[in-house]
Amino acid sequence: MEYAPHLELELTEHRCLLKGNEAAALGAIQAECKYFAGYPITPVNEVTEYLAAHFEKVGGRFLQGSSELESINAAIGAAATGVRTLVASSGLGTSLKTEGFTYAVGEEVPLVYLCVMRGGPGLGNIFPAQADYGQITRGMGSGDSRVISLLPQSPQEMYEFTMFAFALADAYRTPVVVVVDALIGQMQGLISIKLPRFAECDKSWAVTGRLGSGSKIITSFNLTEGLSETNKVLMEKWSRIMEREPRFDTYNMDGAEVVLVAFGTAAAQACSAADVLADRGVRAGLFEPKTGWPFPAKGLRETVRSAEPRALCVVEMSILGQVEEDVRLALSLDGGAPLSHVPVFAVRTSGGVVPTIDEIVAEVSSVVAGLDKE
Repeated sequence: MEYAPHLELELTEHRCLLKGNEAAALGAIQAECKYFAGYPITPVNEVTEYLAAHFEKVGGRFLQGSSELESINAAIGAAATGVRTLVASSGLGTSLKTEGFTYAVGEEVPLVYLCVMRGGPGLGNIFPAQADYGQITRGMGSGDSRVISLLPQSPQEMYEFTMFAFALADAYRTPVVVVVDALIGQMQGLISIKLPRFAECDKSWAVTGRLGSGSKIITSFNLTEGLSETNKVLMEKWSRIMEREPRFDTYNMDGAEVVLVAFGTAAAQACSAADVLADRGVRAGLFEPKTGWPFPAKGLRETVRSAEPRALCVVEMSILGQVEEDVRLALSLDGGAPLSHVPVFAVRTSGGVVPTIDEIVAEVSSVVAGLDKE
């Protein structure tokens, strides 16, 4: 995935074996993050442990808050000074932090949040799921609110996407969420270390704590009609993000009869399923969103138009079909002819269950067989 113009990564000769969560923490350190606020919750605790062990060595300040609310609000205070700031939690913590995130959106405070998703709803379990996709991609808070969300598929991408998240947060003065399921956070991978170079960003907006003519106040509280104008300014920023920042990858797309759409662990399974299907004479490609918001709707439409598949299959670890909603919306809303005539079916799991390669292969094969009979 291309990170320019916000970030360039220079490959070094160094490698290390890390869990995905640890890789994200290392990415934050290399991005010169200097403040972390967290609260213990499985399956993200390796981030807290890694930073507790290494953060002070690089001049970072570490806070284990007494609650999720304390952590997000402490992070907002640090980020308001212009310091690169990280918070981390899982789905339950995301729900508790949403008030803080909508404050950060309204105040235009850049910070990065790592969400490692577990099974739900409610207390649920500690196994991998993707059902927090909806609450994250739909704004994470009250009022008109948007946050950029990145969707890595591996420990290597957790490492790189965390650095990229800081670049985007600074570039647009916004919270950015790195979203993974628990399996990716917990799996180990060989990480290729890269040196980041960030685009220059103006931080003259940051508070300094000094009184006088140069003092600044950052707030989202506005009792006047000026709030409407503020929202228009935010909408202009979100429009730029929607135009510039949608990202995706594709695999095996040439001549695909079926396009699989998935992210995270579901995408890894779908990619393997595409290889099995190819061996069985069914050409299947993978469209993998790398941003949840902005969703790469234009990229999906262009991919479908180019490949001319007979059907799309959305593979996701959410029983409600949250990614499928974005896929169907992308196909139906278009400046040209809509693509809503292309059949969309799904392989869904929930509650911490990962879709198997065999399940994906069986469903795709069944649908293709049905299309052959028509």
